[in-house]
Amino acid sequence: MNWETESEEDFLFFHRIFRGIHRQYWEHWDSIDTIDASFISFGKKPTDNFSFDWSKYTTPCFTLNKLTSLEDDKDAFVSKRNIYGILALKIGKLKKIIKKNRFDIIIQHNPIKAITSENQYLNRGHTLIIGIKKQNITKIREKICESAKWVRGFEPINN
Repeated sequence: MNWETESEEDFLFFHRIFRGIHRQYWEHWDSIDTIDASFISFGKKPTDNFSFDWSKYTTPCFTLNKLTSLEDDKDAFVSKRNIYGILALKIGKLKKIIKKNRFDIIIQHNPIKAITSENQYLNRGHTLIIGIKKQNITKIREKICESAKWVRGFEPINN
């Protein structure tokens, strides 16, 4: 693939980044009407990179379709809708939060140009938020979740 990595300046104010949130997170929230700060979690493999999909090149449907789960039929959109919700962060709001709070984090375009594992997809819009560490995660995720919204039509289905 000949996809170039774009600079942070190419993320326009109105662009959004998408992330799939698994049921294991949102089923324990008090309400799924608002996004809980726990959506930014280190999980089993601690990392300071959090993966998103950039709206310049992807859609919420793409984000949902690339997600897989052991409970999930890989080709069943309805099945995935019962397991994942897709949230969006507006780039403009995210940049303001980073600047206002002087967070040492960056938004980095990081396209996936080659498939290196069974659960990976080519993804021109793959984007990372880099710099969230265990030492600063509480304040950062609290502020970021204030700007996170469920994508209309991709909200969690709470059965």
